[in-house]
Amino acid sequence: MDRDPYERLVDGAAVDEDRFPVSGGSAWIDEEAAGNELKFAKYQPHRIIISQHRDGTVRFQDISAQIRLKTESAPLERNIPSPLPALTIDPLFALSDPSLLTHFPPEFSAQVKVRSVVLAPESLECYIILRLGEVLVYRFGPGNSDIQAPPMTLPDAELVSLRHISAPLQQKFHPYLLVAAKKGPVVACAPSDIGFFAVSYISGLLLIVDLRGPKIIYRSDKDPSTKRKSAFHRHSQELESFTTLTWTVCRMASDPMPRVRLLAIPASGRTRVFSLNRASSGSWAVDFMPNPPEAPSEPIFSAFIDAYSGARFKADRYGLSRALDPSTEDAIAGKGHSYWIVAGAKGIRCSFDLDGHKIGKADWGSKIGKVECCEIVERNGSQAFVAFTDGHEALIYSLPALEHLHTLQLPQQSNLPVSPDASGDFLHHATHPSAASLISRTTYATLFDIRRAYYHIKPEVDVLTRSDTGKRGVIPPQPQPVSMGPPSIKDVVGGWLGAIGAGLGGKPVMTGEQIDALLAGPNRPLPKPAPAPAPKSPPSTDRASVRTSNTMSSRRSRGTSRSPSPDASQEGSSTTGLYDRLTSAISERGEALGDLEEQFKSLEEGSKGMIAQAKRLATQQTAKSWFGL
Repeated sequence: MDRDPYERLVDGAAVDEDRFPVSGGSAWIDEEAAGNELKFAKYQPHRIIISQHRDGTVRFQDISAQIRLKTESAPLERNIPSPLPALTIDPLFALSDPSLLTHFPPEFSAQVKVRSVVLAPESLECYIILRLGEVLVYRFGPGNSDIQAPPMTLPDAELVSLRHISAPLQQKFHPYLLVAAKKGPVVACAPSDIGFFAVSYISGLLLIVDLRGPKIIYRSDKDPSTKRKSAFHRHSQELESFTTLTWTVCRMASDPMPRVRLLAIPASGRTRVFSLNRASSGSWAVDFMPNPPEAPSEPIFSAFIDAYSGARFKADRYGLSRALDPSTEDAIAGKGHSYWIVAGAKGIRCSFDLDGHKIGKADWGSKIGKVECCEIVERNGSQAFVAFTDGHEALIYSLPALEHLHTLQLPQQSNLPVSPDASGDFLHHATHPSAASLISRTTYATLFDIRRAYYHIKPEVDVLTRSDTGKRGVIPPQPQPVSMGPPSIKDVVGGWLGAIGAGLGGKPVMTGEQIDALLAGPNRPLPKPAPAPAPKSPPSTDRASVRTSNTMSSRRSRGTSRSPSPDASQEGSSTTGLYDRLTSAISERGEALGDLEEQFKSLEEGSKGMIAQAKRLATQQTAKSWFGL
């Protein structure tokens, strides 16, 4: 695309309100690694990919080389390819409007499938061709959501105005016109950048529509010149559909005035030339060329180039100015004349001024295979004709002599035809293994791998610099590993309290009440109260009495009649007291050991709960400091 329509198209179209807000990191291309190749990227033409999807939507993506022209001071701001969500078109949204129920049944929306999409590169009008034969015309511009106009009835039954239907919110393409001829599927659709477009159907019907009305200015089923009197040609002429439609502004050998012309070529090659003339009232009328030239059978390509400069003769603003004011045509020899290049399934032809003398010719043999598409490629001010075959070859011919120059072997991606442009770049699509109607991979390739180093250079990436503010972020401390072993209470409590204090920016010191609330809380297990000690019993004298009686008995048996001395009585009393004290001490020790055991069990249970809670809190605090929350 040219720069002016490209800037209009992408201005604000890359803003996606539903995109996940990610601003981390920045990327750019190193100027030293790219060298001078980066400077030449700005001279590349802008490129837009238009794709159709299974949900019926038509989406746009920007693959221009200019979006990679970013340095460290101005890093990349968009993805590559860059989606343009504001340009998305949903035909079901317009066809579901209640005002169209009189034209289509309610179940029609379930049968809507997009067959192809054509974009006028200068006027930015998008034509969506459905598989059932309907054509939707969308115009680019500001929304009309504030206009509550009633549906407009057009004079032609095949045309339905859609200007009363508002586009979805924040969408830049708005419904304008619906062509519902109901004559079968569409064979070819050719838009122009000056307000005209043509569409042909498989039934043989050809319509030329003027968008200024909109109105139909020509239809082949009401043209008396198409009816043959001879029965020999009747069926072949009436049932033949036009497979190639080409708009141009050019001269003819039989008509030296530059005019807006449409070339309609059927499969037989019998070309019809329609000239559009503007009347003094401002309306446009269609004239016919009496003796049209012949084209190769089964045409696949048709174009006009300037015989002086090699530039394309298109139906654009410059061409319309030439047609409306022929006096501006330069009288220098060679200027204003054109070459007509037309290619078919068996060869290619080049003629001077459409119906003039033949300049070049080239035939394609059976060894070449089937030619799927063609394009006129421009490089350094020179043009060449390129034909792409199903054998993954590119045949290069000179212009206008059509001499074969070279054959390029292209990498084999799939059996689908390529999509080339005038710069020599092309897209090659590969289908999904399980579904032939789905595209799983798209390859962007070129015939000239010259000054394209910026496509192969990996960008420099800085994950610390934010792309929205340009400021460099700070890496938070990484989370420390948590020990799986049974640490001591001192290590867990000390390390945990120290981390809490350091994380809060204060001193790692807490009061006893805070420690008690953090470690245990209101649900902490309380130690059981110790039982009251049993009262001490008076010293028993049973054993002493028994012992004394035994002693007395033994003494009597030995014939001793001496009574016990005071020292012996004191010794027995002291021994009895020592025994009692030892018994009491042992009982107190058992009770103390029991109380200590209970306290150890309570401490063990509390420490287990404290360790689990400390680990959980430490992990939460570390995660919060790592993610900056």
